[in-house]
Amino acid sequence: MPNPAAVYCEQQGGTLMPVQTPQGVRSDCKLPNGEIIDEWTLWHREHPDTKK
Repeated sequence: MPNPAAVYCEQQGGTLMPVQTPQGVRSDCKLPNGEIIDEWTLWHREHPDTKK
């Protein structure tokens, strides 16, 4: 099953960018407007009903 946050990023015309952190690797989404945002932050911003 694909990562829904990654799929959503790409559906918005974004590009996934891996980012190394002390906790491991996470993905940021670079949107067409130049905004760079964590893929899950973007997902939860656009899908508020999915927040835990």
